[in-house]
Amino acid sequence: MNKFFLDSSIIIEFLKTNGLEEAKKIMNHLYDNFLSMDLFINLVTIDETVYFYLKNKHRISFSLTELKIYLDSFNFLVITQEIKDEMFLLIENYKLKPHDSLIIATCKYYNVLNLISLDADFVTAGTKEKINLIDTIDKLKVF
Repeated sequence: MNKFFLDSSIIIEFLKTNGLEEAKKIMNHLYDNFLSMDLFINLVTIDETVYFYLKNKHRISFSLTELKIYLDSFNFLVITQEIKDEMFLLIENYKLKPHDSLIIATCKYYNVLNLISLDADFVTAGTKEKINLIDTIDKLKVF
C-alpha cells in the first residue's frame, strides 16, 4: 500500500470555500481511494490547519469538533527525538522553515516517500531527500 503524507496546504485549500480547484481534486481522489492508501499527518499539519480554522472560523461552516474528527481520520505520526535532530540538519542544508523541515524529517523517519503539498518550498529538499512531491491530481493518479 502506498504511503502519503498530507501537508496542511492541501487540507486548508480543500477546506476553503473558494480554495484551489487542484486541492479539491486531490482530496476528492484521496477520499475515493481511501482504503487503498495510507494517509499520514503529524502535529505540524494539525497545528497549521487548526490555526487556519481559528483565524477564519467566522467564515467556516463546520465546528472545531468536526475539524478534529476530520483530522482524526488520518494516521498520526509522532515527532521523535530523531526527527527533531534531523529537522535541524534540514534547516541548515536547505534553509527550510522549521515546520517544513519537520515534515520532511517525519517523512524520512517513517519512510513515507510521497508528500502531498502545494508548498513549493518542498521541491528542492524533497528531491534531494528522495521524497516525491505531489502537487497535482495527475501526479497523484500515477499511484
